Amino acid sequence: MISDEDIQKLPDDPKLAFAKFVRLLREVVDRDGPNKEDYSIERAFANHVRAFADTHDVGIKIDPSPAPDIDFSNFYKKLIDSLDYITTKSRLETLRGSDSMDHGQIELSDDYRSQIHRHLIKVRKIINAVEIEDRLRENIFKRLNALAAEVDKSRSGLMRFADAYIEITAAIGDGFNNLEPAVKVMERIGGIFGKARKECDVKQISGGEEKKLITGPADAAHTDDIAEKGDIDDEIPF
Repeated sequence: MISDEDIQKLPDDPKLAFAKFVRLLREVVDRDGPNKEDYSIERAFANHVRAFADTHDVGIKIDPSPAPDIDFSNFYKKLIDSLDYITTKSRLETLRGSDSMDHGQIELSDDYRSQIHRHLIKVRKIINAVEIEDRLRENIFKRLNALAAEVDKSRSGLMRFADAYIEITAAIGDGFNNLEPAVKVMERIGGIFGKARKECDVKQISGGEEKKLITGPADAAHTDDIAEKGDIDDEIPF
């Protein structure tokens, strides 16, 4: 379903590789499926992810697909739910490192806070624009508001980010694939938390502020240029 070249480009970490492997396969299913007559594409998807899980230690055991004369739809839905959970868990574990979500506090700079809030505005626009159940929309907004409040604290934990991220990915698992752009923006937010995390670790090791090799007014301008070029607005049609 995906090329050998794509497989060779997977991350070295088995769990992260599995997360990307699943995403690539789901893109194929979304493009070519669904096939509700014989579920041939979905069965191929299930067989591929089972083969990967049997080959690598990814923390999940996948049962063989049921026989053709047995209802496949329930099996497939449960499989997608399980995959959403394990792949999201892998990404969050990578983001937070070895600390727990509750105690892994991160000190965010004013610039990082501003970037996160701008991304949250984009996520809200996407949620408002797509067609989803009102119940899901309210739940997602509740998680996003909690995350926004957490970001404004002097030190921010990752639990609120995890709650919002999982809420959106769970909705995608329920069939609301139009939320994929929101996931991309949330991943940008996760990247900001990851950068802030690394900077905090450097400060703890060095015992203070990270020393810059070059200083001057050009630094700030250069940083702003980079931030503008990487704006997610170019990728999302909202």
